[in-house]
Amino acid sequence: MSSTSAKNNAFYNLAGAIIPAVVAILTIPPYLREIGESRYGVLSVLWLIFGYFGLFDFGLSRATAHRLSTLRNSDPQSQATLFFSSVLLNAGLGLSVAAVFYVIAIPILNMSTDLAGELHSEMLRALPWITGFFPIALLNGVLVGCLEARERFFQLNLQQVVGAILLQCLPLAFVYVLGSNLEYAVAGAVAARTLAVAWMACDCLGWAFTSGNPRINRTYVKELLRYGGWITISNGINPILVGADQLLIGLQLNAAAVANYSVPSSMASKLFILPAALMRALFPRLANSKATEARDLSHKALIILSATMTLICVPAILLANAGLRMWIGNDFAQSSHVVAELLLVGTWVNGLAFVPYTLLQGQNKPAIIAKLHAAEVVPYILVLLLSIEIFGVAGAALAWCLRVTVDGCLMFYFADFYAGDLKHLVAPGAALLIAFLVAEAAAPGLLSALGWSAAILSLLFAFLLTRDEIIISLIRPMILRMTK
Repeated sequence: MSSTSAKNNAFYNLAGAIIPAVVAILTIPPYLREIGESRYGVLSVLWLIFGYFGLFDFGLSRATAHRLSTLRNSDPQSQATLFFSSVLLNAGLGLSVAAVFYVIAIPILNMSTDLAGELHSEMLRALPWITGFFPIALLNGVLVGCLEARERFFQLNLQQVVGAILLQCLPLAFVYVLGSNLEYAVAGAVAARTLAVAWMACDCLGWAFTSGNPRINRTYVKELLRYGGWITISNGINPILVGADQLLIGLQLNAAAVANYSVPSSMASKLFILPAALMRALFPRLANSKATEARDLSHKALIILSATMTLICVPAILLANAGLRMWIGNDFAQSSHVVAELLLVGTWVNGLAFVPYTLLQGQNKPAIIAKLHAAEVVPYILVLLLSIEIFGVAGAALAWCLRVTVDGCLMFYFADFYAGDLKHLVAPGAALLIAFLVAEAAAPGLLSALGWSAAILSLLFAFLLTRDEIIISLIRPMILRMTK
């Protein structure tokens, strides 16, 4: 994969993440008008459940992408056999999950006291549609892994964008035509996902049947389950690491404190779109490269990410206070600006950790990530409890920032990044620290924050131009492209 194709793939991934988010925001008002807050709340919870049930594919989507990437230079029949083995596994898991869900969902619904009579009746009628969603959604994961391994990122993101738009708009269309009923909204969601998966299936199955006859290989099945099992452990622990802060804030403080934390947290998390897009594009090559080559590629990706994340996070930290005042109000900004600034520092660190995280998965070491995440849970919760008790909401942000910093350091260590590989992070990290100190000491207004941002980034840029590795990795390729 050339550097140009990698950048194009990263751009496709970035667009594929942003467009569905915009569509989701735009469709909220019509949903609320057509089905009301109660039904929309239930539908939102269902979409959340569908997302979390993705971990029941036992990591087979990532395992498929990894194993197919390692087989890219092998015979087509081996690749086809791996694909069909993965499809069979996920189809079986999807049907099993659907059956278990259907059995336990009915008594849970009957015991629920939060659903009014009409809404309860609609949920019962929608239950078969909800159940049918699981095998379709899990099959989607394998198809995504197949397209990622073949580096068909334009087609993949086009299909996912269209699928996301359908998932938001088709339920709304069903409700417009058939009536304001939760059953119709869920049926529309299932229909949307079915159409999207069918489109991907045509692409993947066409390639697979051309590559070889449908076969199942037990060795491949074991490899997929072994790799995917560690991914599943990470996916299962991640919601605890991600959601513990807001849960403990609610338990130790109050609901208003949760809002003061969740709003800046939600905004800061949007910045992960950038490292996720880049590393998703690089994953197939990391999986198909020898250790030295993969490490060199990761080092270049780290330089690019450190520069771009710093370019975004420094102004964001300095503008956090003024931005919150203009967006929400003085009282909210007073309670949340420190939280936002701390979370942005942690976001910079965590964004860079995408590099060793993806490298470890690409080099067939997902067990290291799972074990690290498992080891972090108890210490993180203890630090979180203590920090909230001492510093309040800002303590939760500080605890999260400390956790992702320790996590990132450990990831870099186990991915065999040496001190020399990380020395170019010192200057961007110093710029970030200066921005945080200025934001805390001066609480700059809008114009002042923009001035400070320009000054800090100009000094950083001037310093980086003196570094050979920056010139080689970033500046020289740009000059060469301009002079072609």
